[in-house]
Amino acid sequence: MWGKSKSSGERHSFSLSNLEPVVEALLLVIGAGAVFGVFFVPAVRHWIPLAPDFAAKLGEFSSGFFGPIFSLISIVLLVYTLRQQRASVVQQGFANKYFVMLEIHRENANQIIWHGNRGRRVFVLMVRELRSAIPYIQLIARDQGRSLTQRQIIHIAYYCFFYGVGPSSSRTLTMALKQHFDLALIEEIEHTLGDPAIKQEIRRQREFDFEPFRGHQSRLGHYYRHLYQLVNFVDEQDASVDKYDYVRTVRAQFSTHEQALLLLNSMCPLGATWWKRRFITRYKLVRNLPMNFFDKDTELNVEAMFDKDYFEWQDKD
Repeated sequence: MWGKSKSSGERHSFSLSNLEPVVEALLLVIGAGAVFGVFFVPAVRHWIPLAPDFAAKLGEFSSGFFGPIFSLISIVLLVYTLRQQRASVVQQGFANKYFVMLEIHRENANQIIWHGNRGRRVFVLMVRELRSAIPYIQLIARDQGRSLTQRQIIHIAYYCFFYGVGPSSSRTLTMALKQHFDLALIEEIEHTLGDPAIKQEIRRQREFDFEPFRGHQSRLGHYYRHLYQLVNFVDEQDASVDKYDYVRTVRAQFSTHEQALLLLNSMCPLGATWWKRRFITRYKLVRNLPMNFFDKDTELNVEAMFDKDYFEWQDKD
């Protein structure tokens, strides 16, 4: 199991503003009791009428005794008010920057254009292209007597999809993969997926109107960098911000295939920070993936990766 977490998201935040009515009522009661009690308690206790001279002395005493106390309370309340105002300004500044970054994310997604397709439609084709590499990688590994985990296969497939396989891409792909896999395996994968006949066969089977494995680094690099900055910006705010709610708004912008590609991206070193910072689990960034979107036997067993209440389709309500 990868990256399981018992946390279901930071959905609640506590604010001192919830206590303001209680504090105000308490100060009113204490103040009224102090002012009126100082006059009536002695008279009641000793059954002595309040003579003018006694009342004057009592007034001087109460003024000298309680005056500094109420002055101190006033200072404390003033400091509290200033802090609340500062917190409000900070909150407003956060909200303004957040919505600007959210709008940039929307624009980044909509501006991804590929072979006449734009935005969400591009992510559908990208996921289909990446998946088409998986059977070939599995077959090559099996022929070489290698046992690769699902995560390792996704790692290789994503890199072939992201960097591309061909004369202008294989050098970069080899440099990226050889840190984790045997060179003989990498060379065979590059030879197979770079074969024009194999590419043509994939194109025919998947009904692509483009040549697969030409690379998507120029399209996705900026998209994922900004998306990470957006989620990280929310995560770094103080406890007065409902972080889960803000990130849920970001998640609401994702299509199903955007979530699927984000999950695949996070499973290789390029996107490992999504797991290291626990963003995938804490904010349930891929919560809306449908049941059986990935074949658990031949592609990816997502149920084994997350807690049992992670996905939307696991809700009992």
